[in-house]
Amino acid sequence: MFLKKGRKVIFTKMVYIKSIDKNILPYYISPFKDELFSSWFCRLSVKHNLKPQSFIQNYFDYKIPFWNRDIDLVGKKGIIDFFLNHTTMSIDEIKNLFLDKYTGLAFEHLNPNGFSYNILKLGINHRKRNRKGVLYCPKCLSNNPYYKTSWRLQTSLICYNCNEYLRDSCEKCNSPIAFHRLYISDNRPTMSYPSLNYCYKCKSDLSIQYSIEKPSELELSYQS
Repeated sequence: MFLKKGRKVIFTKMVYIKSIDKNILPYYISPFKDELFSSWFCRLSVKHNLKPQSFIQNYFDYKIPFWNRDIDLVGKKGIIDFFLNHTTMSIDEIKNLFLDKYTGLAFEHLNPNGFSYNILKLGINHRKRNRKGVLYCPKCLSNNPYYKTSWRLQTSLICYNCNEYLRDSCEKCNSPIAFHRLYISDNRPTMSYPSLNYCYKCKSDLSIQYSIEKPSELELSYQS
């Protein structure tokens, strides 16, 4: 253990892989298909038995504003370089985690510092989220709890694979989706690491909150 800015943090050492001449994160996990960066980052942190904030304190500069801005919009150089140097991922695989990959497809330009057409806003207030800018499919979360880049688009209304409406909040408490806040523990030395299918506020299981209504053929045609 070591002290950093007065806080006691568990440091996880890298593992040197001679064949690729890199120091690799010891518990690296690959992103899932179409996974959002923040979703993968939270899962990666938990795999290392670290809160996401502790992972940041261990491996990144304190000045990198992970949660007080929309971290999923554009891959910043420091973040891309870190994962390029300490995982087996290619630069294209890393960039595929961020929303700017949709430039020219879902929108013409992305503005990392303001409004961008077709991207749902988070309403960021420090680490809090005041707007319902992350969508989810309950069935997808029940099968494999992670969040997709396509669920941040305003034009995403339906999960075409599951034939389910996407939801934008917890049915029980109406809170927006802010899965990074599942891992705030008030500086306790130990904590549980729930999977990403839970509401951060009331801890309800989002994966069982199905809609009774099913999308119409017209809606499915639009979404496809």
